Amino acid sequence: MRNKKIIAILLLLGMISPLGIDAVTEPSCITTVSAASIYEHFAYTIWLGEIQIEQYTGFEEEVTVPAVIDGLNVTRIDDYAFQSSKTLKSVILPEGLRSIGYQAFQDCKLLESVDIPDSVTEISAQAFDDTAIADSQQSGFVYVGNYVYAYKGSAYQDTELTLKDSAVGFCEGFYSTPVKTFNSVETVNIPSSMKHFSQDAIQYFSQVSEFNVSADNKYYSSKFGVLFNKDMSTLIRYPGRLKNDSYEVPEQTAVIGFSAFSDCKNLKHVTLPAQLKEIGEKAFSSTPLTEISLPSSLSNIKRLAFTDTGMSTVIIPESVKYLGYGSFAGCKNLKDVTVMNADCEIDNGQLSVAPCTISDYCPYPEAIVLYDYVDENGRLSGGIKGPTCGYSGTIHGYNGSTAQKYAKNCGYKFAEIGTDNPDDKNILYGDTDLNNIIEMNDLTTLSLFLIGDIDMNDQARLSADVTGDGIINLADLATLKQFLMKDDVHLGPVQWL
Repeated sequence: MRNKKIIAILLLLGMISPLGIDAVTEPSCITTVSAASIYEHFAYTIWLGEIQIEQYTGFEEEVTVPAVIDGLNVTRIDDYAFQSSKTLKSVILPEGLRSIGYQAFQDCKLLESVDIPDSVTEISAQAFDDTAIADSQQSGFVYVGNYVYAYKGSAYQDTELTLKDSAVGFCEGFYSTPVKTFNSVETVNIPSSMKHFSQDAIQYFSQVSEFNVSADNKYYSSKFGVLFNKDMSTLIRYPGRLKNDSYEVPEQTAVIGFSAFSDCKNLKHVTLPAQLKEIGEKAFSSTPLTEISLPSSLSNIKRLAFTDTGMSTVIIPESVKYLGYGSFAGCKNLKDVTVMNADCEIDNGQLSVAPCTISDYCPYPEAIVLYDYVDENGRLSGGIKGPTCGYSGTIHGYNGSTAQKYAKNCGYKFAEIGTDNPDDKNILYGDTDLNNIIEMNDLTTLSLFLIGDIDMNDQARLSADVTGDGIINLADLATLKQFLMKDDVHLGPVQWL
């Protein structure tokens, strides 16, 4: 990518001839950045009506990046834009800038000052590596402007982590040396100024006992030690050191964030709210969860969300439109996966339902794969050589569904929902309260579920689908009512005699 930008810039400056491009490794680069233009010493492109600084071509020691070019706001310093400048000592970035790209100022060895405006919300990994700013701070927290860039020196000794009052965020790529620097930390205090808690920082501070957010913070909040965004619509991180074996996510939470519960070794039961929309990447990975009831509001399950958990069965509700790759990889006890949405996009690499030939490169020998791209030779890209896949469970879905195609391509057992198979025989349709009796209380339970007053676990939902169409709605309520009134109706796929 860096070669692409350099070539395009040299062309614009007339320093090389297009006839010489054949000697370059990446000849397609001309069209890649053909929109690049030059303003003073800044090569830039226009993206969605905003300016991205692609490359700085000057040799000044002090640089001020313009806030506006050609009447458009400058909002991003792109990857590598100032990389390896031999003269740059200080830079002033404009108000309105939102992001600083990967290695944007890396190897600017003389850079000792940078003015970062409050509008910046993201600083990518290694943006200031090998600069005087980073190298001159030998111990403790390394700050670039008011961003926490790294931690150096001996292990952090205090049980409370306290940042300077003006700290506004952690950079992506935040790191510490040594790696286990923060093992003693139990409480993370987040000041009122903090507005960006990066994914890397979340990983470093996952095994604490509590997050304590200033009440004046406009971006974050905490409740019982759990870290949320301000309105609690996103759960950012559950403290991994908590001893509780169960947790109920607040009802206003719509998103479970990246790695929010990962590696919580004591957590066995999590109750999800009725309005939950998304479960993020690695959200529950490596937790001892044995079961979870996914609400009917859920739309997306991102990659590796439940990898290496202890679940034996899972029902993915009809509302789920997307199932990320590796969602249940490494779940060695998993026997039954039911996909209620016939058109659910199952991401297995390049295609929604890609071939996932069982091979000796499967990295999870005892689990449903749902994991990686398989090349034309049937090998999992990036997999670890090991025994052949041995998933012996069953994928349940509808005839012609994406789940059926996935199971067929992978060589897994498939059972059609609504057919008389051994798994269906264990379901007492209409028994929504799971007491093995069909009675008026089941009608009440189903009514409360339909109006959103209560939720039901996976087994109860299967029982509630009394029409056998894979959807729980008023038709199921009407059918169950008729059955209880001794009308000539049957529940589920099997005729009641």
